[in-house]
Amino acid sequence: MTATAQASPGTQHSGRLRGKAAIVTGAARGIGRATAVAFAREGADVMGIDIAGPVSSTLEVAPATPEELAETGRMVEAAGARWLEARLDQRDLPALRAAAEQARAAFGRLDILFANAGIQTFKPILDWQDADWQDTIDVNLTGTCNAIRAVAPHLVRNVYWKPKRKRHSAQSRRSAFRGSSPRRLRQRLCSSHPTKPTW
Repeated sequence: MTATAQASPGTQHSGRLRGKAAIVTGAARGIGRATAVAFAREGADVMGIDIAGPVSSTLEVAPATPEELAETGRMVEAAGARWLEARLDQRDLPALRAAAEQARAAFGRLDILFANAGIQTFKPILDWQDADWQDTIDVNLTGTCNAIRAVAPHLVRNVYWKPKRKRHSAQSRRSAFRGSSPRRLRQRLCSSHPTKPTW
C-alpha cells in the first residue's frame, strides 16, 4: 500500500525543523514517504534513500520503483523543501557513506536519520529457507546498522562544529564535552537533536 501523505484540511505546521536536514531510508513509499513529506512540511531538507528495485526473493510484494521514489521527491519539493534521492542497497555501507557525504555537501549539515527501510517475510518461520533468514538479517539488522554508521558521524559533527560568529559558544560546548564519559556523551548528543539516535 502506498501512503499519499496528504495533509488534513486545516493542518498547521510549526516549522520546527526549519534549517535542518534529514535522511530517510525506504523513502519510495509507505511510512518512508509519509515521513519524508512530514519532515519537509516542518521545514527540513530531505534525502530519500531506497533500493527502488528487487531486494530479496523472499518477498511476496512488488518492490518499490524508481518512479515511486521520484514521486516522493516531487511531494517533498511541493512542501517547499530541497530534495535529493539516492538509489542504493543499505547492505552496501560504502554506498551509504557516499550518500551521507553527498547530502551534507548539498544541505550544509545533517541532523536527522529515519532508518525505516526493511523487509518482511509473510510465511511461518518453519517454512523459511536459509536465504529467507539471511536476507532478513542482512537488510533489517545489518542494513539498519549500516545506515546509523554512515550518518551518525555527521550528527556528532553538529555538536563540535559551530559557526565562527558563535565561537565562544562553540568553545564552551567543546569544553563541556571534554572529559565526559562515553555514556554521558551519548546522553548529551541525544538531547541535542529532535530525533534521538539509537546507539
